[in-house]
Amino acid sequence: QPFNGTLLVQVSGAAANSIDISASNVTVSGLVLTSFNAQNGAIVVSSGISNVISGNYIGVSPAGTSASPNLVGVSVGLGAEGLIGGTSAAARNIISGNTSTQLVSLGKAVIEGNYIGPLKNGSLGPAATYGVGLYSNDNVVGGIGSSSTNLIAGNQTGVAVVSTLLGIPLGNSILNNQIYANTLAA
Repeated sequence: QPFNGTLLVQVSGAAANSIDISASNVTVSGLVLTSFNAQNGAIVVSSGISNVISGNYIGVSPAGTSASPNLVGVSVGLGAEGLIGGTSAAARNIISGNTSTQLVSLGKAVIEGNYIGPLKNGSLGPAATYGVGLYSNDNVVGGIGSSSTNLIAGNQTGVAVVSTLLGIPLGNSILNNQIYANTLAA
């Protein structure tokens, strides 16, 4: 189902740091985020809970048909919590074209209804190392219903649960996603 949200503003981070969310109950929606080269992401949820990142183009052109990469698309920081996407087409994020990782969680995230790797039209953008990198416990990628499905494709690794100095992340759920055409493993 195509994206039908409303894009309101394009922000190029060529000379800027990330959009950093360090409060609770913040919603970021309707943005096109390109050329952020900060290591932690174009959007960083560094602290707080109940934050929502929905209806954005992250790493793609305003038309959604070509890459305009960030280093990292979205990052949920240690101890932070957030919803990335949602169950409606308007809530879908197009997170594609980023050079390192499309989406990384060091906190606790529910990641649903997004295109992670594909462009707006479903064609594959340039491969990131990880589509989704999970470095923490209790993340949810996808969900029970079809509206929660993420399309994760065209990355080197679709979804990676990555061991850290704190150990192997536990309690992560990867449910009902379309994961394909990743060049290493899903």
